[in-house]
Amino acid sequence: NQRGGTGLVSDAEQIDEFCSALLGGPDGTGDDRLDGLSTYVWTLDHGQPKPIKRTQWSPAHLPGSLASLIRSTVARQPGEIAAVYLSMGLVPNHLVPTKIERNQRATIGDIVGIPALWADLDIAGPNHKGEAYPPSEAAAKRVLAEVGAPPSIILHTGGGLQAYWL
Repeated sequence: NQRGGTGLVSDAEQIDEFCSALLGGPDGTGDDRLDGLSTYVWTLDHGQPKPIKRTQWSPAHLPGSLASLIRSTVARQPGEIAAVYLSMGLVPNHLVPTKIERNQRATIGDIVGIPALWADLDIAGPNHKGEAYPPSEAAAKRVLAEVGAPPSIILHTGGGLQAYWL
């Protein structure tokens, strides 16, 4: 991946930049307004006979903590992990111990806020068949342009794009 002509950017740097933009406040080091809230990463691990869902929580006011969790999780992909998902839901910390104990993700009733608006655009290909999907990345970006407000961040997911408006 390229960063505006300054050279290659590692996956770790991209993860750090994304988490700082999403949760970092004005200086990227953390937003005190998120103190007392957590978010999480959940995975589908390769399991037999079916995938195993795992949830790992992180304090929302520490973007570096979330970035570290994501980096360690994706480092195990694709060997141990089939898919990695980041929750946009912010959950009060007092609910997290029970969620951890039960290996649960948040329910809609648990979520008290979101750090961004987002859209997930799958692109037609091996995992997304049919006419409902944009046929290319360029077509998906045209869909995003129709929103009327440019996204703050666009991520390539492997099967499409995720756009975030901070």
